[in-house]
Amino acid sequence: MKPYMFLTGAVIVAFAAVLPSYQPAAVRAGDEKTITIPLEKVYMTSEQKGQNKNWGDSLKNCQQQYDELEIGKAGMGASNLFLVNADSLSDAIIGTLRVHGLGFGVDAQIKPDEEKARQNSWLVVYLGCRPSAGPMWLAQGVEIKDHTIRFVYSAPKPTIRGYIWNKYFYWVDLGALKPGAYSLELFDEGQKVVTLTRRVKVATKN
Repeated sequence: MKPYMFLTGAVIVAFAAVLPSYQPAAVRAGDEKTITIPLEKVYMTSEQKGQNKNWGDSLKNCQQQYDELEIGKAGMGASNLFLVNADSLSDAIIGTLRVHGLGFGVDAQIKPDEEKARQNSWLVVYLGCRPSAGPMWLAQGVEIKDHTIRFVYSAPKPTIRGYIWNKYFYWVDLGALKPGAYSLELFDEGQKVVTLTRRVKVATKN
């Protein structure tokens, strides 16, 4: 399997270095300004154009877990979003499988394991699984304002149905979040509505 082959379910990673004077989320939390993570910083699971495909060695420590998400039954079902306490994409994928493969709850951050706490938080988004010749959903970016984290997407006009089922997973590195309760939102840009929201707690010590 090659990570850049998008039709079988590649990964999207968004890095939160998006402003000229970027500060980690731990500093930003409580700031009323909206921080936007642009589209060109996002890796995604569809053939949406203009995305960075350089994964490097990101999968070497989680290849089995990634394969289960990509070609296994894990990841089927309705849209979802939650936080994973992770310092790497590998950690985030392992944490994702604990939710989509093992049924862990998401009222608080998911940990990839119980051995150690991580510094950062990653947003995980799953929009669904569809067979199509083109992307069923288009990621538009991520917005962070105070304790609200919004994933913005759009749904293009229906394309010809294909024979390959594509899973639309997204992993977004948010940096170190301050402790507290966060509102996670899926926002449909076309309809201008929040389609899913969840309250997640970030503990004082992860």
